[in-house]
Amino acid sequence: INVARELHDNIGQLLTLMNIQIEQEKLDRPDIQQVMKPIEETLQGTIQEVRVLGRNLNSDLLEQNGLINTIENEVNRLKNLNQFTVHWSHDGVEPDMDKNKRVMAFRIFQEMINNMLKHARAANVYISLQGKEKFGLTVKDDGRGFDVHEAMNKNTSSGLKNIMKRAALANLDYEIDAAVGKGCIFTLKQIG
Repeated sequence: INVARELHDNIGQLLTLMNIQIEQEKLDRPDIQQVMKPIEETLQGTIQEVRVLGRNLNSDLLEQNGLINTIENEVNRLKNLNQFTVHWSHDGVEPDMDKNKRVMAFRIFQEMINNMLKHARAANVYISLQGKEKFGLTVKDDGRGFDVHEAMNKNTSSGLKNIMKRAALANLDYEIDAAVGKGCIFTLKQIG
């Protein structure tokens, strides 16, 4: 369990930060984009490997700690990045879901956060979880937003497609409300 936490909190955070630094450098110096391409590809592969390893180790942690505490650990990791202000709220009730659905909901949450880290350039991120009536999770940012229809038609929108596939597999309802210049709201809910 400590290995999963170390992978996720420390190594994952450093790799994400490195990715953000590369993106910033490319914006500042467009002439180095080609030079950075193989480095980016290696970094993306490394991030994926760390994620897979961390997820395999982390499923038991999620079962032991519950969804509230596991998301709260993610929130603390995001706060430590010092890239934006994180606003976190929950109703104090652990959502009543089976283990597989809980794991899938957490994976979707991670994908939402990953998309936000890669694309949003937000100043504020709002994360809320409810379990009292039925499960509901919202991740909202005040970043640059995007055109949902256009993003879904691009080959590069694997994160959004992963959210859709996982939500369908877990029988969860999802909504993506975004517009260019208006930020983004991801919502995940229990159906029925």
